[in-house]
Amino acid sequence: MLLPIPVGDDNPTYRLPYVNYALIIFNIVIFIILGFRGDYEAILMKWGYIPSQAVLITYFTSLFLHGDFFHLIGNMLYLFIVGDNVEDKLGHVGYLLFYLICGAMADAIHGAIAMTMAIKSAGTSIMANIPCVGASGAISAVLGAYFVMFPRNKIKMFYVFFFRPGTFSLPSFWIIGLWFVMQLFSQAVGGGYSGVAYGAHIGGFLSGFLIVGFLIIIGVLKPFWKREQDGFDIAYQQGMISDEEYRLHNEYVSNSDRETLDNSLKSELRSKWGTRKDDYW
Repeated sequence: MLLPIPVGDDNPTYRLPYVNYALIIFNIVIFIILGFRGDYEAILMKWGYIPSQAVLITYFTSLFLHGDFFHLIGNMLYLFIVGDNVEDKLGHVGYLLFYLICGAMADAIHGAIAMTMAIKSAGTSIMANIPCVGASGAISAVLGAYFVMFPRNKIKMFYVFFFRPGTFSLPSFWIIGLWFVMQLFSQAVGGGYSGVAYGAHIGGFLSGFLIVGFLIIIGVLKPFWKREQDGFDIAYQQGMISDEEYRLHNEYVSNSDRETLDNSLKSELRSKWGTRKDDYW
């Protein structure tokens, strides 16, 4: 049986997410250039984030190094699926700053957890002395942001059960929420000895969750429960739907149907306006 892996979501965007694409390409290029060198382990030791001997620059360089090919591909798959929507909301510059800052915060939280465990275990915990590398801390922050902004949007999962492939979709609230619970459990049962930086995943997720939550509280971003009617309001204002259609939608359409139709309207508006109406969404 192949455990479910994400392959897409039902969340169209308006802006071309070129920062997200650039991050994916940059990570891949870095691995192609460095990952097959004979001294790659030494590179990871120098530029990865090691909690017991942290250097400021490694909080950021570690985000673009990966342990192996599968580590890279897994991270880039998640970033490809959810990063475009978060960039769509935060804007290109805002998303880049969010990605880098939260990635560094994820390393710092991982470092604090690793050092605490090393002290409590009298040095037997390995995490304080091995390099933490990979984009997963920053991507965990993107997942935290997506969890806050798009809890109802569905993520499509692919699986293989007894050699029979299939897909299913669930709201991101459940997919990402279960993923986060698994990180907490993994950290609790063996995070100090596993070699996987679950602390960075937890720290990244919480960083993204709290930053986006704060932006919603101060009014910079709209909460998800106000998002669904925006498309109808804009379409109504532009004469794309009639008074009667607008009234019926507001009175009778369920939230799930409203969200599906809202995404359809977004695609139609995008083809009509291009990217000139980004701020409405």
